[in-house]
Amino acid sequence: MHMGEKKARRSDVRKLVDRARRGDSEAFEALIGSCRSKILYLALHYAGNADDAEDCAQEAVLKAYRGIGKLKDLDAFDSWLHSIVKYTCYRRNGAMERDTILIGGDPGANDAIMSIEEARTEFLPAEYAEDAEKRSFVLERIKELNENYQEALLLFYFEGFSYKEIAATLGVNANKVTNDLKRARQALRKKIEEANGGAVLASAMLPAGAMPTLARIYELDCSHLVTVDMERRLMEYAGSVCAVTSVAGVGAAAAAGQGVAAKLAIGGASVLLVAGIATGVVVSGEPAESVADTPALVQPVEEPTEPPEREPEPVVDEPPAEAPIATLADMIGSDGEERLLALASQGGSGPDVASFVESLGAAQQGYAETLEGSLFAVYELIKQDKQLFVIVKAIPGTEAVEVAYRFGGTGPVPDMFEFVSMFDR
Repeated sequence: MHMGEKKARRSDVRKLVDRARRGDSEAFEALIGSCRSKILYLALHYAGNADDAEDCAQEAVLKAYRGIGKLKDLDAFDSWLHSIVKYTCYRRNGAMERDTILIGGDPGANDAIMSIEEARTEFLPAEYAEDAEKRSFVLERIKELNENYQEALLLFYFEGFSYKEIAATLGVNANKVTNDLKRARQALRKKIEEANGGAVLASAMLPAGAMPTLARIYELDCSHLVTVDMERRLMEYAGSVCAVTSVAGVGAAAAAGQGVAAKLAIGGASVLLVAGIATGVVVSGEPAESVADTPALVQPVEEPTEPPEREPEPVVDEPPAEAPIATLADMIGSDGEERLLALASQGGSGPDVASFVESLGAAQQGYAETLEGSLFAVYELIKQDKQLFVIVKAIPGTEAVEVAYRFGGTGPVPDMFEFVSMFDR
């Protein structure tokens, strides 16, 4: 997916998520429709067989429907949904031994920072994607990697997640993601070369906007494994979830308490959703409420002849509302703005800039080395609906650094290539 397409999709998803959070069932159904094949492919990956995968995919849709009203970050939908599918499959298989699966099998190795050039390097020729036999060969080699490396490659190449999104999904920092993704690539490349009799794979720089071969392999594998019938059944299920609550007159938030009535058979298995109209049925491993315990959707209410007296509401002293942020000075103060502008135009020493960024309360999000040895550090500060990135480029062999920044509304986090390009303007 090209950068422009990715940004357009993010914008569409943000709008749908915002509507779905407020109980718009049509928006939720559209969200599921936009990623139905991805949900099913992830379920196949984590569940290991088609029947369990379809059950888990439907259960994940129900959990997403029940929980979307609590999703605070509009940009977090993809990683949030990925986690729901993953852990639904793990719980079904009894494999939930820990809350998160961390990528990387060697926590003591912190010396493998991936360079910008390396991240753009393509080590798999295009024919490995276009030739079905070679594509299957690569996928088999991926299955030979440890589970953590498989996870890293899936998130980066299939999901298209940034390092920050992967870090948020797995509960690790962006530096660890960078290190472990590099090792996953190295391990896969080594296995392919060993299986080919030691023949070294030729590397080439990936053209701007081009899809990596491994991403194409995942895409084609998804289109091969996820059938039209599987997608249809998942959408019928999502539609039934939305339709029943719509008829009942409750939105997504209320559905979490009321439940839904629906049943769809999928490949010899089935999933039941209960809306308080059946007894003793188990949904997602939790017993449903019986009719006796569940209030009717509509109950006659006897109007009192006189309204009851109400206790006066206590007066609560609320703190003054925080002034809205519109400018850079609003976020970091006029002195901070003046200092940042000076650093961006004149540069400074590494310790001086680090001290300044820390005084702002900005969190370091990652760093990478270029081929020339320069070190790029990225800091992020978010307040209200505004976002400030400060990018620091260290000059090799000195304490001097160059500084660039980007200030604006919150949105997709730029990748490292965009950050580096800020110094070329």
